[in-house]
Amino acid sequence: ILFRAKQTSLETETNPSPVVVENEAINLIQQSCDRQLQLMDSLMDVRSADVWRTALRPTSFDLKTLADALIATYSTKFAGKKFAEKNITITHQIDANLPFALADRTQIQRVFENLICNADKYNPQGVDIILSASAQQTTANAHINPNQINPNQREQNKRVSKDANRSKDTHLIRCVVSDSGKGIDPAKYAELFTLYTRGQVQSPTPTKDKGYGLGLDICREIVTAHGGQIGVEKSEAGGAAFWFTLPISSNV
Repeated sequence: ILFRAKQTSLETETNPSPVVVENEAINLIQQSCDRQLQLMDSLMDVRSADVWRTALRPTSFDLKTLADALIATYSTKFAGKKFAEKNITITHQIDANLPFALADRTQIQRVFENLICNADKYNPQGVDIILSASAQQTTANAHINPNQINPNQREQNKRVSKDANRSKDTHLIRCVVSDSGKGIDPAKYAELFTLYTRGQVQSPTPTKDKGYGLGLDICREIVTAHGGQIGVEKSEAGGAAFWFTLPISSNV
């Protein structure tokens, strides 16, 4: 019983008994409010066209430095009491000599965070999460759409078109967030990045927190705004490996 009132024979309508609220009820209310706020934030991001057309701020940045910060944050989080029973480990394999990426660092951090949280959310205990990145060559176009760059930054970011709009022998950075979990049914790969589609792990004990099916769609929007691609495949450890590509900066 989370809410209760004490009644006595002397109780009157003008003098009601106090309602006692248990700590558990307060925690449940707070968690529910937090989830509603997160849902509203995510829906605003998904539905706001201006997010991707005017807010993209590409700069040259080091993915290893970003990965170091992510590992520090999530190592501390996964070591907390809430995650103690899950025994999650997170590491990265990004070389210090990797070329810099040309992208919006804040938005790319958001992509990594969404993929890391999914690796935790949709997997059982004892999952290992690994971040990696490598330079690759492709003949596909890699560009940042000038319509997706903040108009106030177009003059100072003219180099974006020079660096990123290359149609032949394009060099890209392929980023991967892989895990050792139960994996994902390959038949579900294509639909995972569709709005409101929830990921499903091949586990006999499905997670209680299934999410809203917004995170991967947001990741797709961010990566596509950078002229990249995103997908998923089976990881070497048998789990899932979510990958995405970014332009390489020539101004390092």
